[in-house]
Amino acid sequence: PATLPFTTANWYLPQTVTVTGVHDAVADGDVAYAITVGPTTSTSALYAGLSELVALTNLDDDTAGVDVVPITPILSISEAGISSTYQVVLGSEPTADVTITASADAEVRVNGAATATLTFTTADWYLPQTVTVTAVDDDIDEDGDANLTIHSGLITHTAASADANYNAIVVVSVGAEVTDNDTAGVIVTAAPMTFTEGVAGSATYTLALSSQPAADVVITANAGTQLLVDGAVTQTITFTDADWSTPRTVTVTLAVDAVDEDGDGNVTPHAGQITHTATSTDAFYNGSPIASVTASITDDDDAGLNVAPLIGTTTEAGGTATFSVWLNSQPTADVMVPLTSSDPTEGTVAPATSPLTFTSGDWATPQTVTVTGVHDAVDDGDQGYSITVGPTSSVAGDVIYATGFSRTVNLTNTDNDTAGVTVSPLTGAVAEAGDTTPVTFSLVLNTQPTDDVIITLNAGTQV
Repeated sequence: PATLPFTTANWYLPQTVTVTGVHDAVADGDVAYAITVGPTTSTSALYAGLSELVALTNLDDDTAGVDVVPITPILSISEAGISSTYQVVLGSEPTADVTITASADAEVRVNGAATATLTFTTADWYLPQTVTVTAVDDDIDEDGDANLTIHSGLITHTAASADANYNAIVVVSVGAEVTDNDTAGVIVTAAPMTFTEGVAGSATYTLALSSQPAADVVITANAGTQLLVDGAVTQTITFTDADWSTPRTVTVTLAVDAVDEDGDGNVTPHAGQITHTATSTDAFYNGSPIASVTASITDDDDAGLNVAPLIGTTTEAGGTATFSVWLNSQPTADVMVPLTSSDPTEGTVAPATSPLTFTSGDWATPQTVTVTGVHDAVDDGDQGYSITVGPTSSVAGDVIYATGFSRTVNLTNTDNDTAGVTVSPLTGAVAEAGDTTPVTFSLVLNTQPTDDVIITLNAGTQV
């Protein structure tokens, strides 16, 4: 009670005094105070003005602190625009304004900025304040695996206040899992390309990176043997972290060659291909797969054998004829061309011990073939025969020439034999007086007969 009445009747009976602690929201610690008992009032001069002090301590139930809700789970956000929130509130009433500064790392933003300040007063300290966390939508592929791996963001906090309990008080950090929306890769944009050998023309395609690299990325374009990139067989294109998104144009032209790539009389176009490789100290781009560019090429070269017109005529007297042989297109490997006479009794061909060999370097240089007439003793007239040039072969792997091209050169071996009988002159004379001394002459055929020849001698009446 607020007062204790003692009378002449109850003066000796103790009266109980109950002291109740008063709650405040301030973390002010355990506070000592006292209850004053008295001063007494009484008509008795002995009891008038007496007083005593009773010392007590009010135990504090408040703790200064900053609550961040939720601390877990970690916030999930995305560079594609998915955000999340958390709340901050004080654990007790401050004695002065408390300013909480939330600072985001490079991956996230708080309330749309790198930092956000939350001010709590003695009037609103218990009201939670909301922080919205968003991802920084950069152009960098932080995870390198088509957005399957989440990278981390972090928000830290600092506190400032004239209230010593809150100034520099430790505040937990908030983590964020950021789903990336960037994928490291090289974008190749190419329209269909068509070329015809012997016809001038060009085409273009572009290269660009799909995300900002952490280091220079060098793309090497290799045109192979059929095409040229920017006038060369290989070309390098470098992208930096500043110009990575600017497409680079590559000009494609046809390389001049003499190779029959299709082997079908230029009916079906064949393909030329440009391949690409990437090198960089950025691990996500180094060795990154890049699409190839393909062009359709109509060939103007036909594989085959060329044979120059025949010079000279073979004769049984040893006369020779010559012609030249070369390939109609450049081979991709050595090509062998054998030479065969249809009738070695009429004409022989040189070289005969080994075939003609053409390489990719001398395929257009004519090689001379000599055919020599062969003599016989038969009056058989001029005889026709031929030299087969080919069929071609390529052990090393020119698949078109390995199919076997051949040509035929027709010749005539001029005969130098005339059928007849040659009679040698008589030696001596025959006398009618019975001279028995022999007189001789001889007979021989001028050419080899195809059958037996019988010569009948008729001596008449004189011998």
